[in-house]
Amino acid sequence: MRLSIFLLLALPVLAQQEKLVSISGTVIDSATGEPVKRAQVKITHFGGDHILRPGETPPPPLIRSVLTDATGAFRFDGVPDGDYGCTA
Repeated sequence: MRLSIFLLLALPVLAQQEKLVSISGTVIDSATGEPVKRAQVKITHFGGDHILRPGETPPPPLIRSVLTDATGAFRFDGVPDGDYGCTA
């Protein structure tokens, strides 16, 4: 009996799991063509896939930032799949 109850409680949690992805790239100076070291890169995801019910508050946007390495490269791991804005 305990196993049945556990499975029923776990099903909604399993259904809500999101696909996680990585976002990576390189920041290049448009004037010189050189990679930009230690540039701050910020991604913003508003979770636009979710349809709000009447009276429901939208979730806060997901915002993460990292610094580029010596070659201008950056990487975000484990972010939800979707559309992102990106600034550097």
